[in-house]
Amino acid sequence: RKHAVTCLWTEDWFADHDAGLWSLYADLLRSATRFEGLEFGGYVVGHSTGWSGLPDGGALKMLALVGHGAKVIDPYTFGPHAALADGGSYCDARYDSIARGSLLIGLAECRLHPGRPRPARVAIVFPQASQVWNDDARLPEYLHELYGLHAALVHSHDTVDFLDDVAIAAGRLQAGHYRAAYVSAPDLSLAAQRQLVDWTRQGGTLALLPGACGFDELHEPASLFTTELGAGPAHTVARKPALGPGELASHVPTELRLADDPRLAPVLPTELRLTTHGSLAPLTGLLGTTLVRNAAGEPLLLERKHGLGRVVQYGYWPGSSYWASPDRRDVTRLPVGWSARHRELATLPARLADTPRDVQVSSELTEAALLESEHGIAVTLLNWSGEPRPEIEVTVADVPFEPSRVRPARGAPV
Repeated sequence: RKHAVTCLWTEDWFADHDAGLWSLYADLLRSATRFEGLEFGGYVVGHSTGWSGLPDGGALKMLALVGHGAKVIDPYTFGPHAALADGGSYCDARYDSIARGSLLIGLAECRLHPGRPRPARVAIVFPQASQVWNDDARLPEYLHELYGLHAALVHSHDTVDFLDDVAIAAGRLQAGHYRAAYVSAPDLSLAAQRQLVDWTRQGGTLALLPGACGFDELHEPASLFTTELGAGPAHTVARKPALGPGELASHVPTELRLADDPRLAPVLPTELRLTTHGSLAPLTGLLGTTLVRNAAGEPLLLERKHGLGRVVQYGYWPGSSYWASPDRRDVTRLPVGWSARHRELATLPARLADTPRDVQVSSELTEAALLESEHGIAVTLLNWSGEPRPEIEVTVADVPFEPSRVRPARGAPV
């Protein structure tokens, strides 16, 4: 915001089977630069790319970055290893993996480079003030939740912007025409909280995660969400350290019971492992319509009206539960077995808000990143399922011109 840099930058130190993290990183960088006229990019680190045996790992990383609007990539293949501990120049597999991505980008560069993403219709609040008050070096649940929320949304073809405390207080939520917003931050400035309340009253769908907005930016108890939105009282569950996949796997599956509501028809869960951290109690006794409850009758998901909008309150961590659902044991492939049931529950607020999608794809887990300019449209398809898709249907909304041709960069038949 101070224009101290001209290009925001980060790097990956994760292997190819975690290439999907670049979609998250790119959306964070893109969101930080969208209103400031800055570019963004990153190091696709050779040392951590190509070694796992996933042939398209480098391509997935690079295209996730470029497809979200990055204009600069550095493959970062220093070496040899004897001279630089993070060198990758000595390993042929690095070059093959990076070459696959470079070739695809080159084939579509005339559309990718001038292209810009459309504004998203789903916002995730990136907790800023909350981090000042962390008293544990371990990753807290309220931050870990963002990984799974973002994954569930892009796996369902929604596009996501991140807005922090300052952006929301400045009115970016209203200016951006967002339909749904997710909040996990336990501390949020009172100015931002007022903006969220007003935006919800005007028709927004606000998803509250356990412990959201119980405190202001000075970590003083805040009652605005309790009095205005009927949210639960402040508590410390959001700051508990995030559970690892092994810890969650040891949980006894929770039986879910759904309300007789036609909007829940696509969601047919029976038993799921949920990340709760004992956060069910705050939902008990709250006003609202119970959409999902456990076998004991305790509410796990509530909906209540607020003006023209609605509040959707969770009694567990839907993003973290989704993030822990796939099998990640085989590092030679992408995670497999993402839970469709967890995904439906995590994305329910976006569906209740009838959030429009720029690109609709016939298969779940295929992210579609759209860039457009006066030169045309580029849609980057990122298959995060770990399984081949022999045929898919892609529908692009609101194309402002009659396309003269549609061409896959890899030459597959259309």
